[in-house]
Amino acid sequence: MKAVYPRCLRERLEKALARRPVVVLLGARRVGKSHLLQKLARRRGVRPVDLADPATLEEARADPSRFLAGLRLPAALDGVERFPGLLSVLARRVVEGAPAGAFLLAASGVFPALSRLIRALGQQVQVLTLEPLTLAERHGACFNLFDRLEDPPSGPAPESWETPYSTGGLPELLPLARHEREEWWRSHLQVAEGRARPRRAEGERPLLALLAREGPGLLNLSAWARQLGRSQPWVTKTLERLENRGWVVRIPAWAPPGEKGLARQDRVLLFDTGLINHLTDTRYAGERGRAFRVFALTELLRHAGFAGLRPHHLRGYKGQAVDLVLTRPDGRLLAFALRFTQNPTPADLGDLPWLKKRLGDRLASGYLVHAGEEVVDLDGFLAVPARVLWP
Repeated sequence: MKAVYPRCLRERLEKALARRPVVVLLGARRVGKSHLLQKLARRRGVRPVDLADPATLEEARADPSRFLAGLRLPAALDGVERFPGLLSVLARRVVEGAPAGAFLLAASGVFPALSRLIRALGQQVQVLTLEPLTLAERHGACFNLFDRLEDPPSGPAPESWETPYSTGGLPELLPLARHEREEWWRSHLQVAEGRARPRRAEGERPLLALLAREGPGLLNLSAWARQLGRSQPWVTKTLERLENRGWVVRIPAWAPPGEKGLARQDRVLLFDTGLINHLTDTRYAGERGRAFRVFALTELLRHAGFAGLRPHHLRGYKGQAVDLVLTRPDGRLLAFALRFTQNPTPADLGDLPWLKKRLGDRLASGYLVHAGEEVVDLDGFLAVPARVLWP
């Protein structure tokens, strides 16, 4: 029997459907979009329409206007990337008038017609991204991690962080043995835009492997082109394609207007640690410290998505760096340092004290996430064990 996991993004999706005529659920293939769309549709008394079904797709292509007119609202459409032409017709219908929650769309990545729809509808559309499972979801729970940080648990985690790091968060991979996961990834990487593309996959793999080794690396197209022996336009185009497919996560630099001395170079990393583990052909990408930081960062980013917090990293021209900065709705910030240490000390805070001095009350809280078991107060900053990520 297939395991069923809660998806903590559901609450944000339901709120969006109560406010906007169109809600788009993005996500890489196999993260669980179809299952979540079906669950939301059932709760709303809607029968989802799957454009992966050949008969349904043929009907939509034959007469898009008639197809959409025949849908009972609210409607849920899965796999809209299979017929991009439908979206221009849908946009016209929304502009003419559509109630909140009229259309819930699911797509495996961004494509030109979807980008045009989003631009055309403006505030009438909201886009949310479903990421692979968090530790909480794997264990059947949803909670507000950032509320929990105010009184974090101590003690050992239920399992080593290394296990979920190597497994990753794609639902169907969790019960598989390691050799089965490796074979699954080899097959999965051959498919793009719904079709087997082995030659393209072979060309993309070196860039994917570089991102797996170096992530979350600073975006440096010219350096990557030199390392790979490819042109910078090729790297730019390939990276864009991987991002649109949902395989690459971009973390913008926190450098708002008026803030001097801060770099504006984004960081990028692959969307799932299971993919990183597969591409590096070892248990860890580089070394254990990097693997732990990627593991913790990935979890924090997914929880930020549930809570609607905007993620950034911070890098100063004089070498200062903060692993993750989250912007709350009130404009104040939460900052995180990630360290692979069992016994955290003030030195492990990195540049959190510098950031506090610079921002003052604009910094709501700063945390050090570590690999130990105890909650420790470090000069006014809370060092919390990775145990906080589990239910």
